[in-house]
Amino acid sequence: MPFNEKKKNSVNNQGLVVVLILLVIVISVSSGCLDSISKRAEITRQLEQAEPLMENVESEIADMNVYLSDPGNSDPVEVQSRLAVLKSDMNEINTIMAGIDRSALTESEREDLDAGLFAMEYMSDFIDSVSVRLPEMLRIANNMEDAAEAHNVQRARSAMHDMHDLIESFLSDLDVLEEKLVEKQANSDSEKMNEFCSQNLAQIRDWKSQFKTLQKEIDEVL
Repeated sequence: MPFNEKKKNSVNNQGLVVVLILLVIVISVSSGCLDSISKRAEITRQLEQAEPLMENVESEIADMNVYLSDPGNSDPVEVQSRLAVLKSDMNEINTIMAGIDRSALTESEREDLDAGLFAMEYMSDFIDSVSVRLPEMLRIANNMEDAAEAHNVQRARSAMHDMHDLIESFLSDLDVLEEKLVEKQANSDSEKMNEFCSQNLAQIRDWKSQFKTLQKEIDEVL
């Protein structure tokens, strides 16, 4: 497989990892936190408001997964637009969750709510990063492909340098997210919070390893 095609497929595969991580987080929030809160009248109404938004988020993620699984789908504008819709729905969910009356909850339910709010905060930070990095990653991958097709070695090398630098920026974002999870896990006795942090720390670290491998492969060519 030509280098540019291999790298473009690798980039799309990283995009799929983004989607899979988000899907795990959404499932964690919806099944592990919100559903455990007692069915009192006002809280029930708020949860019923959040439910269709949760379904929208899961559907949007599934659709993006399908979109990115096709190597021919690499339009940065389309990806950015899809992520913006996802972020908007998540913000609405977060607003609803933040408005739940904590005084009406048991201590266990407050822990569940706190875990859900942290998960939404984490998701929001994650998507802020992805909204910037993933479209740019696809744009650079497209440039690499165009340069290779035009047999423009200088342009291809320039695109690879851009990709290397972008991966470095993405790794910095992941370092911040990792620190956020580590700190929360260290300061929380909640079982749900610990499970959430452990699960996503493993995913973040695996993702960092994959990106470092991709970066090393680019270095070998340069």
